[in-house]
Amino acid sequence: MTWTDHAPQADPRPVQIDAAGVEYEDPFAWLEEESEETLAWQRAQNAVAERALRTAPGFAELRERLGAHLGSIHMSAPHGCNGRWIRLAGDELGQRLELADDPAGPWRTVLSAAEFSEPGRTASLECFLPSPDGRWIAFALSWGGDERWILRLLDLDHEVVLPINVPDAQFMRLAWLPDSSGCYFPVGEFDFEEPRDLLFLRMGGAEPSRDVLRDLRLHGGPADMGIGYTTQVSADGRWLTVAGNGNGGRVRLARRLPEGEWFEVLECSAETRAYGFVDGDDYVAVTSEEAPRGRLVRFPLASGRDRATWTELLPESDEVLVSVDLVAGHYVVCSMADAAARVRVYDQSMTLVDEPPLPGRGVVAEHARGATYKVFPPADGGSLIVCGDAFTFTFTAPGLSPATYLYDVPARELRLVEPPRHMLDVVDELRRTPAADGTEVAYTLVRRGDADLSQPRPTLIHGFGGLGIAFVPGYLGKLAPFVEAGGIVVLAHVRGGGEFGERQWWEARGERRQTTFDDLFAIADALIADGVTTASQLGLVGTSSGGTLAAAALAQRPELWGAVCAQMPVADLLTPALDGFVYLTAVVDHGDPRTPDGARALARWSPYQHLREAAYPPVLVWAGEDDTRQGVWHARKLAARLQQLDRAGSDILLRVRARGGHLSVDTDPDEVAEWLGFLMLKLGLGPEEADCRAVGDAEATGPAERSDLSSVDLVPNCRN
Repeated sequence: MTWTDHAPQADPRPVQIDAAGVEYEDPFAWLEEESEETLAWQRAQNAVAERALRTAPGFAELRERLGAHLGSIHMSAPHGCNGRWIRLAGDELGQRLELADDPAGPWRTVLSAAEFSEPGRTASLECFLPSPDGRWIAFALSWGGDERWILRLLDLDHEVVLPINVPDAQFMRLAWLPDSSGCYFPVGEFDFEEPRDLLFLRMGGAEPSRDVLRDLRLHGGPADMGIGYTTQVSADGRWLTVAGNGNGGRVRLARRLPEGEWFEVLECSAETRAYGFVDGDDYVAVTSEEAPRGRLVRFPLASGRDRATWTELLPESDEVLVSVDLVAGHYVVCSMADAAARVRVYDQSMTLVDEPPLPGRGVVAEHARGATYKVFPPADGGSLIVCGDAFTFTFTAPGLSPATYLYDVPARELRLVEPPRHMLDVVDELRRTPAADGTEVAYTLVRRGDADLSQPRPTLIHGFGGLGIAFVPGYLGKLAPFVEAGGIVVLAHVRGGGEFGERQWWEARGERRQTTFDDLFAIADALIADGVTTASQLGLVGTSSGGTLAAAALAQRPELWGAVCAQMPVADLLTPALDGFVYLTAVVDHGDPRTPDGARALARWSPYQHLREAAYPPVLVWAGEDDTRQGVWHARKLAARLQQLDRAGSDILLRVRARGGHLSVDTDPDEVAEWLGFLMLKLGLGPEEADCRAVGDAEATGPAERSDLSSVDLVPNCRN
């Protein structure tokens, strides 16, 4: 099927660009501008793509199937607060905050995101945190996927939203005082030259007071605190700490409450994390300092800069330590073994007292929405929620949609409080293959349980490979229909990510960035050599850093792919200063294009500059107008250059969603149906072939009638 026959509009007078000494021709520099000419070209391109994608065979059926899968990922573990239990839940009808007297329900809605939606702009509940006494709920809203969070407050006693409306709260990590009299949270635009402010909201006050943190940046560049701040108040209310939440966080500043002076706990470090909790006057943290896979340490807040005062509680091991929490006088440590979650409980002498059993290889997190990949805490909110002498968490695996659990520490008992809504008959396995430099690179292969591997099958690689983010095997969700239809999904654990520790990230930064792409090529070549698939049946999809990965892989080896979807890519790495967020990413992960060394390193692989005349496969370049992270101009330039240089007559589509955000491409059924349908059809996998083959489908019955799940061991070896 050929959907398009349209030519890009190249400037007949290519612009000569000089990026810190690196010169190149740029025939589509005009597409960087939001001019009427550019927008008219974008509208024409978008109209072609929208018509093609939404009239493709099976689109409506795929959209309906995705609604159920994607609705189930909006599930948070319940917070227990003074006899109340609160959670964030969602389904095809939208997101909502729910209240119950027991962590297993029954639940009733106290706030719905739909109440805040506007014409043409759907509201999203981004996060929430109840006060310790359960009286108040702080929650954040955004619209149309734009991630410009607005902080609001719900009076739970009266179920009334208060007239508090604080903008620019994106990526906030709020901290309540133990007596629930107020809370701290960071606010600020995505401006990395000016650090964000820290606000304190006293309950009953009219406006939050500001504690300006811009004067507390002690040294380092604009990326020294990451994309924002994470605040913590100690359990006894005596300490307030602030951590930068780039790459999992590093506690930076502290002060005694209420009026103590700020002091630096740890110096800035762009390559290590050290994040945990305050215990007395000490800080207990998982750190990657001198331990790329993580170790557990304890040190006095006042002398943390002196490493001689540190005490090692758990040494580095073969596993990657993710987080630590204090629950009922015990340390609860979450880790990853071969990219899959483990949870262990230690007493304070570091004697292992229990390991709550998990039903397979998967992901443990507070909120299941981000469970396809996991950012080290605190950026994603952590691994579990402390509720008195217990903790709760969500668990998800490729064949299990999110389930929630409660673990009672004194009783050493794990309780399943919310079964998964979907249980798919799939098999996942971790495989390894040598990369170009001889290093083993891992990947997770997910297939339907009855899939016949004696013949090559349509296969879709999903990758990220950036910022030290661990790309781990959570629920298939958006990719479930691909596997249901008999295809294979592969999660690529390439260097640049963090599934196997921070060395995995360091080995693909800056001048070593090509390592990420070489790892991806090694996985693709292994899949073909092993007969799993063929080049014409092999697809690639990635979002954000994964979109950049897809664009670079397409530029370097176009013959390797049957179809590619690059979502929110950074395609022109030599011109990132047009986007503040992208510039930060470039500096942290890729190199600084404003410097000669950085520009030369980026010029070796920047996707846009490396496109050449070739027979390209079908390509869908995706962007969202409400994306506050990546500028749409990257997608425009990438698509235009591909259309100009393609010699195969392939469909090269540019899709710019009018109300699409950076994350809606993963969560909105309409958006996912467009790009997934494109990939399925181009790889020879029609949506009409899907066969759910569910072990149990809980949506067919009410919560009290889930006997169809009784044969599935969701709490193996549980102590009763």
